[in-house]
Amino acid sequence: MALQNKKLLYCDNKIIVLDNKSNKKIYSSFNNIDSKDIPENIKSYIDSDVFNLIPSALFDKTKIDSYLKLTSNNLSNRIFLSNKINKIDCNIIWAIDNQVRDNIIKTSSGTSLYSMLHLFIDNENLSNENVISLNFTQDTLYSLCYSKDKLILANRFKLTGDADAIYYTLFCLEHSKLENSEVKIKVKGKYKESFIEQLSDYFPIENIRKSDTSSYYSLFCE
Repeated sequence: MALQNKKLLYCDNKIIVLDNKSNKKIYSSFNNIDSKDIPENIKSYIDSDVFNLIPSALFDKTKIDSYLKLTSNNLSNRIFLSNKINKIDCNIIWAIDNQVRDNIIKTSSGTSLYSMLHLFIDNENLSNENVISLNFTQDTLYSLCYSKDKLILANRFKLTGDADAIYYTLFCLEHSKLENSEVKIKVKGKYKESFIEQLSDYFPIENIRKSDTSSYYSLFCE
């Protein structure tokens, strides 16, 4: 797996800085960051619970507020951002907390802000397969469903119990209308081994692929 340059991840109320040697520094507060770990112009990927994907042909930047209001009514104290995702020819519109944005900008001059979903879409390499890609932080799950390389469903779920991840995986399987006997399951990030065991009750074990380690680092890798 390859990781290009340093990147910053903000999730689980932590700041994680990773480089291409798989080293990582984890901070619980912006105040404690060692400035030498954060170069200028770093790419920062932010966990956001509010986002929407709009096909580029239909995207209108004057309607960003309206796009997000279709997703959530809880948009106070947030800034709305948009980025083009060339891989799927869509624009992602997403919300970031004002204070989080200000802290990241103060930490790294010239940083570029992206939604974590953008990262997961860019990192997915497909080969004309039906795939459910499951990307874990400590307490969230991003699920991306692909039908023959076409993204058909993208969700973020809050995890509060041991059964949540398998429930949401089966929920996505149902709504994507993919067949569990054929779909490939890819698991990355801070997953639990018990979840892999749960998956094997519903999907052929040969169709389950997991990253070598349960870590934030694997979220950045192909």
